[in-house]
Amino acid sequence: MSRYNDTIKCVSNLLVLVIVTSIGLVFIFFAIQFLNKSAIPIFSPAQNSTNTSQTIFHMTNDPFGSYRDFVTTITGLLTLIIGAIGIGSYISFRKFKEEEEKIKNRRNQLDMFLKIEEGRNISESEAAYSTAISLYDEAEVFHNEYHMLYTLRGESYYYRNSTGDLQNAICDFETAIRLKKNSSRAWFGLGQACFRLIQNIHCHKINETRDLEGRTATELRIADNDGSIESKHEVNNAMGHIEKALSFQYAETPARLELGRMYKSIGDNAAAIEQYKKAYESNKAYAACGFKYALLWISENDGRLNDAEKEGIIDILKKASVYDLFNSKAAYALLWYLFERIGKMAEANKAKSMTDQLIINDIFELR
Repeated sequence: MSRYNDTIKCVSNLLVLVIVTSIGLVFIFFAIQFLNKSAIPIFSPAQNSTNTSQTIFHMTNDPFGSYRDFVTTITGLLTLIIGAIGIGSYISFRKFKEEEEKIKNRRNQLDMFLKIEEGRNISESEAAYSTAISLYDEAEVFHNEYHMLYTLRGESYYYRNSTGDLQNAICDFETAIRLKKNSSRAWFGLGQACFRLIQNIHCHKINETRDLEGRTATELRIADNDGSIESKHEVNNAMGHIEKALSFQYAETPARLELGRMYKSIGDNAAAIEQYKKAYESNKAYAACGFKYALLWISENDGRLNDAEKEGIIDILKKASVYDLFNSKAAYALLWYLFERIGKMAEANKAKSMTDQLIINDIFELR
């Protein structure tokens, strides 16, 4: 609005200038007429009587000359004033329409942001992803060039049901990337959605019920409950999307965890351990990162479990048993397994008392 006010002020000053100039010109016109009628005949030389008589004769025979000149001058001045007013009105109207359009755009943007925020709150607090998607659809009608709208709707599609509406999620993430090529969140979502789609199609899991009650730790090993994927090329493409997200400064912890899952799915456990370790080191306060790292480290280092304490695995599991509510009992089960394997039976018995048999049956299998 400040630019609009400046324009109005400029136009007003222009009109004042035109009016003052017009008044000045009128004053000059009458001054000249006065001098022509009075001052010039008085101070003109008397010897040229012929010219003087001709001038008097002309003034006598053209009584409307001064009036005609006055009308002509005033008409010109009025034309200037009307033209200035017209130009000023046009400029003012154009600026007014521009400001009106800006206000309309800002109102639409505010409406879009409100719908986005409402959709985000619904999807994050109530898990009503379909409702969130409907709100994003409404916002898309007026704001189909805003990348974050497609990113958020893609995330809602990703989480909408048990398997995810993955094709729509991928489409929205790709649209967001087309609108903003360095959108790290869209790249991460695309990688997640592609990998989950690959898992739904190609992942082979062994689902079996195990009863390991009464078994000792030396009889057991870590079970592979995630399954494997033979289509490495497709997984590598998904990993490329996650790496792209990292290159655009996406949060390292979730990105490294996702890369760890991807490497593990194609059997590259060494690379998976490296990614899980980087995820843990990037955010040691996030106990879930440590649990993933410790679980895979134990699975891959069965012959050197005595190094678990030196590698920090025991400390990680102790922290996870306290702070990671979701994996707390699983962390105690791993501690039981570790302590019993390295001969620390008192600690092993204490850890086993903090877990339950169902967790042990899920994590381990017979050798």
